[in-house]
Amino acid sequence: FGMTLYPNGCVNRASGNISRGSWFSYVSSYSTYTPNVRVELSNATINPTTRTITGTITATALTNLTGAYKIFAAITENHIIYQQTIYASCGTAGINYNYVHDHVVKAYITPTTGTQLTAGPWNSGTALTYDVNFVVPAGIELTNIDVNYVVYLDAAPYTTGATVQNGLKTPRS
Repeated sequence: FGMTLYPNGCVNRASGNISRGSWFSYVSSYSTYTPNVRVELSNATINPTTRTITGTITATALTNLTGAYKIFAAITENHIIYQQTIYASCGTAGINYNYVHDHVVKAYITPTTGTQLTAGPWNSGTALTYDVNFVVPAGIELTNIDVNYVVYLDAAPYTTGATVQNGLKTPRS
């Protein structure tokens, strides 16, 4: 994504590399966005003994779409207690030694560039599936995970052309 400074980010894979000061306007703009794809999870299970996550993601086009589309999936962990440096621009400067970190990416289910769902076209009403069968690595607390899925247009560059069509977060608890 080409991020060189902190904190920078990319909203909806459409904004490009933007600074924290620009996030609000981009997020506000995309909050009114009507998704082009519905994303649903079925038959989801987590086996605590084998640490295996299984399920089926169904992505259904809600309009006729052109181009190739991919799905990206990642495990995030919440409630990680670790120190955090607080800068004056964010509050009282100092170090919080018991900061609670949430949404920390801990593992990728798909490759970082995603897995292709379709080379296109993708017609309205057509459902595509992605089967999940993933062993969560040791050291990740199963009770604190979310599984995150994002369906996006496979286009370059990723920071402005690979627009997110929709996503789904499935919390463990």
